[in-house]
Amino acid sequence: MPSRCVISIAVVLAASAAVADTVTLSSGDDGKGRIEISGTVVDYTGIEVTIGTVGGSERSYPAGRVVAIDTRWPDGYQQGSEELAAGKYSQASKLLTAAVRADQRAWVRRLAMEKLMDCYAAVGDPGSAGRLLVELAKSDPTTPAMRRAPLAWHSGTQVAPAVVAEWQASNQPAARLLASSYSLSGSDRAAALETLASLAHGGDEQVARLAEMQQWRTQVVTASSSDVERWEKRLAELPDSLQAGGWLVVGDTHRQLRQADSAALAYLRASMLAEKRPQLAAAAMLRAAKTLEADGKQDEAQQLVAELMRDYPKTAAASEAKNMLQSPE
Repeated sequence: MPSRCVISIAVVLAASAAVADTVTLSSGDDGKGRIEISGTVVDYTGIEVTIGTVGGSERSYPAGRVVAIDTRWPDGYQQGSEELAAGKYSQASKLLTAAVRADQRAWVRRLAMEKLMDCYAAVGDPGSAGRLLVELAKSDPTTPAMRRAPLAWHSGTQVAPAVVAEWQASNQPAARLLASSYSLSGSDRAAALETLASLAHGGDEQVARLAEMQQWRTQVVTASSSDVERWEKRLAELPDSLQAGGWLVVGDTHRQLRQADSAALAYLRASMLAEKRPQLAAAAMLRAAKTLEADGKQDEAQQLVAELMRDYPKTAAASEAKNMLQSPE
């Protein structure tokens, strides 16, 4: 029969093995301090991270305070994250797909799916990206991935009609938002506007604000300077992570009103805020370059085109921008 000492050691070792995660949180009034919480991450959503302790209790902290999580990541997750950051989207998507399949923890799967969604969006596949977003929102309605929803902010973004129909048949707010975004320029425009109006007054704050900005797209041709001013004030009230698409619409409206400088500034702001969404960032930068070129500012336009080609070489906008490059003398 084992001694009490051996049993105690076994209990300690088992408890230590269970404490697999370390969550680093910001602390202090300025948020610059750091504290580490050890335990097991039970869940991590757009609102909070919940950590279980050895004793069996759980404690939750605001998601906004999470700086880093050290855990046993599934094979492919960390390398896939690095490939994504390096712009190697094909390699990243393969690794992250494997990571999603390899782990049973819902919160880990969601993190991998978020990154995989970004991969699809970056290569110009908003249909696949949108499908992942819908699944993420089902698992966590507060998912931060909603801030990067692959919506149709510009005409260069297209989704297969079958995928749009799939979203239209869903009762999920994320799916309805996506379907409406891609239906605004088609025969289902009236129904899309009705859905956007409903979502803009719904309970999901992220979806509501995106739906509100999507409605602006239909008003570009008729909007006045006062409308644009109101939209700009509205954008200033929102988190930076939600603003990018709205600034692109504001830029379109300024350009429609023949306010070239204001349009270019709005486009550049959209591009800056969408830095981690290459297709959107590049589209906004290209519109800024075209606006400057039409306003006779050739040097500034050429500089922007060069930056676009350097920073977002694999985007649809980069392909179009090649035609704007000056031929060498």
